[in-house]
Amino acid sequence: MTIWEDTDIALNIDPLQKQMLDDVFDAFTMLSNGGFVSLMHVDGGFTRYSAGGGMISSVGTEVSASTVYTCMNYAYEESRRHKHGDLVDFNGSVNYDGTEALELINTIRESAAEGCRGFELEYLPVIDAQTDRIKGAEAIIYWQDARHGRVASEAFMPILERDFIFEELGDFMLERGLSDGVRMLECDPDFLLCLDVNRIQLESGYFIDTLQHYLRATGFPPPQLSLKFDNGCRFIGMERLKSIIQALHARGIPDSLSLDALIGKYDQGGAES
Repeated sequence: MTIWEDTDIALNIDPLQKQMLDDVFDAFTMLSNGGFVSLMHVDGGFTRYSAGGGMISSVGTEVSASTVYTCMNYAYEESRRHKHGDLVDFNGSVNYDGTEALELINTIRESAAEGCRGFELEYLPVIDAQTDRIKGAEAIIYWQDARHGRVASEAFMPILERDFIFEELGDFMLERGLSDGVRMLECDPDFLLCLDVNRIQLESGYFIDTLQHYLRATGFPPPQLSLKFDNGCRFIGMERLKSIIQALHARGIPDSLSLDALIGKYDQGGAES
């Protein structure tokens, strides 16, 4: 039995080997000592460390190593960020049974790599609270095929956003959303298009240039675009976040409420947005 500290290890555990599974849970239980945070003796002193763990079973499946790693990484991050270091079993974290969950993510990854086959956008109305009239729409991505039917974004986006393949999905959402937005503006020149943006996109270093490319390619007017930052953006450094917002301003993209909220919550120095 081995204890892993601050790392993500993929465990291929046969469901019949119950004792092995029990040993894994026991290992992390012994390590916990209050939220998986403890002290380690290093060079005559003590240093604080934390640990988290995820596990995944790929027995009886035919999925790629990249898919296993992506799902394992998701389970590990869930352990560290949301479960106080408790061991997280990926099989069951996306509302599908074990084998089906892994195979579904594998199929969706392959679809993303093949030109985002099967992915579509739908739009939810954005209502003006003052007038109760529709003032815009928010783009929501989903995936579907003949075997699985329609699969909501909640089942795959939290997992794939940590995968390099997410760059393909991010570009797809920008290009398709802005293209659809141009047609919406033909019906209402004041229409506001809201697109989701996540931490991985912002930290890539290419997001601003990519966004500007698709704005020019589609002809969508920047003032009619509202970017909605997801919760993961709270982990971006404040200085980095402010530089991104300044770059958006310079290109004519106004702040959305989500940007203002992030500034207000995480700017401890009281700097103005």
